[in-house]
Amino acid sequence: MNKKIIGYGALILCGFASMVTNNVVAAPTVQDVQGAARQKVIDDVNKAINSIGKLEGNFTQRNPDLSISSGKFYISRPGKMRFEYNAPSALLMVSNGTNVGVTNRRLKNLNQYPLQSTPLYFLLKSKVDIGKELNVTDVVKVGDSYVVSLRDKKKKTQGELRIVFNGDMQLREWAVINQQNQMTYVKLSDVKVASGLSDKLFVIPDPRNNQIKSGNGK
Repeated sequence: MNKKIIGYGALILCGFASMVTNNVVAAPTVQDVQGAARQKVIDDVNKAINSIGKLEGNFTQRNPDLSISSGKFYISRPGKMRFEYNAPSALLMVSNGTNVGVTNRRLKNLNQYPLQSTPLYFLLKSKVDIGKELNVTDVVKVGDSYVVSLRDKKKKTQGELRIVFNGDMQLREWAVINQQNQMTYVKLSDVKVASGLSDKLFVIPDPRNNQIKSGNGK
């Protein structure tokens, strides 16, 4: 079996959990999915992405420098997402449907870039067809979950997105790999369908004023 594939699955579903909890996690069974089974996973994942509406929950993130951060997330498809990082991190990341803004609440600065330039665009766009729009580079079954690796065929979106769905096709993890091959992992927990999420949650704040608030804007 491709050693690279084993590394993807083991690191995302086993190594990440170990880093977060400081516990030894038994390596799950890893299987490269091919043929008709591969296409079925792609179709199921595509359907699952397009069925996502409003979600909220908690997240834990492993950064390229191996540091760990956590916080609260909100997703409102199409296009909108908010990640509030717990202290000591001062970051707030908001997608308003067009741009992604990363605010440092301590330094009061803001970096913005087009949503379409990040692989997360394909999780957030109103309707996606991953079989047509993306190169599916790997489909791997790790334990009871599936890891699907995706790259933009048109290369407008930089980097690679590896998404993890459990056996019930619920989104639980993803990894974004940038052009420097640096990986950022996000693991979701306590995920639930949300209702009544305020549009204010998805406004990119101006760091020059003092109205950068935490979420819960329902």
